[in-house]
Amino acid sequence: MSEEERNNIFSGAGFVSQWQLMQEADQEQELIVDNYEKDLSQPWPAHQIKEFKQKYDDVFMFEPYDSTDFIAHYKLKGSTYSSFVNRRGVFLIGDSVAHAPVYKALEEYFGSGISLYGNNEATNEKNDINLAESKYQIPGGDYVKVRAIPRFIELQTIENKNYLSLGFDYLSQKKKVLWKKHRTMIILRLTASGSGSGFEVYNVSIKNYQNKNGVTILLHTDVYNKLLAKDQGGMLGHVGENPRNSVTIVTPPRFEFSGRMEIWSDEMPESNKGTAKISLKEDW
Repeated sequence: MSEEERNNIFSGAGFVSQWQLMQEADQEQELIVDNYEKDLSQPWPAHQIKEFKQKYDDVFMFEPYDSTDFIAHYKLKGSTYSSFVNRRGVFLIGDSVAHAPVYKALEEYFGSGISLYGNNEATNEKNDINLAESKYQIPGGDYVKVRAIPRFIELQTIENKNYLSLGFDYLSQKKKVLWKKHRTMIILRLTASGSGSGFEVYNVSIKNYQNKNGVTILLHTDVYNKLLAKDQGGMLGHVGENPRNSVTIVTPPRFEFSGRMEIWSDEMPESNKGTAKISLKEDW
């Protein structure tokens, strides 16, 4: 089920989800960029950018390193919450009020900030974990940027066995003077292993999972601005559950996904790829 389909289910009675707010924010942000880039002789839109950030600062977060990038990002940890949480990140489970998990620091989401450096920069697995990103200037033209963040999505039970589904949150941006959303083909090379019986990838043609534990796979995903892990193209597969030993005090996390990833796009050379370690652990 796509983000939009889930939003239609939870919307009603005046409820405004964070997913709806994100659609509004994306349209407003792009309008500011388009209006300015139509005539670069006009004053820098500092006031519009400041007002835009203030309007959404309580619900979204913004790139802290680059003043030309004011695209909104969820503070939520995990895209599946966005359709049924309100502006304050609150939702109901039965009669109980629950708060969706959020990022505590900008660096946790935005990483080391490759925007600070030269025209062609990328993350490096020596320093970067769970975020692969590459920024590249097309010769004589615009900048492009792509990003991938691995995510655990939801608990699955298949034939009485527990699994945790996983995928990637993708981001694609382009910049003439200001960054805006952009369509591109993101290429992700992935070598990873998982808990339980290992990392299993869903094969659409056979409608079943295939074990790819430790196997290098190449993913091509058409992305327009943001493609969240639960949306079409973001869901990848699942990992199984680690065995529990009731005798030992120290037990492994319930679910694990680890390895390395490389990212680039069809608009940049593979030599400018961003790399990162993958290390996800969860006790759902």
